[in-house]
Amino acid sequence: MLVRQRRNRPDPARLAPGTVKLGAFAGKHSRALHHYPAVSETMTSTPQGSKLSRILFGILAYVSLTIGIIAIFIPGLPTTEFILLAAWAATKSSPRLSAWLESHRVFGPMLTNWRNGKLIARSAKISATVTMLICAVMMLVLLKHNWWIYFAVAGMVLVNLWIWSRPEPGPQAVGNGKTPARDEP
Repeated sequence: MLVRQRRNRPDPARLAPGTVKLGAFAGKHSRALHHYPAVSETMTSTPQGSKLSRILFGILAYVSLTIGIIAIFIPGLPTTEFILLAAWAATKSSPRLSAWLESHRVFGPMLTNWRNGKLIARSAKISATVTMLICAVMMLVLLKHNWWIYFAVAGMVLVNLWIWSRPEPGPQAVGNGKTPARDEP
């Protein structure tokens, strides 16, 4: 019978006060945490700031995450922006949520690419463009043409132009957290 060797991990009883062992909450995703070098085995459980600011940032993080998850299923509602906002707020309020987002199968690579040079994958750009196009066409065909319809379509055009202005990760950088080599002019 093979015996699995335990990695050198800190004993939970010996952790410094104010630290959380990631495996304690990660459950089935605890092994996925090892794929992201930015996520360490232990992290400080109390971010800087007052208790009120941590609570407010926590509320912002969970509300943004909820809207981001809902946005996956609703065309025209941006998913990426809400997930980025949730990750930013989580770093100021909840190490557990921050580590979960960083190690998530879908959100982790997106956040890693963003942190490594504000990169947006081509598939995300295409998905956003198609979704906004469908939403704009539906609004123009189905709704009465008021000023706010044109304002919304103009907003979608501007956001789409901004998305396509962002650099893309190289083939070796997609999802693995490495910064791609950039061509020098």
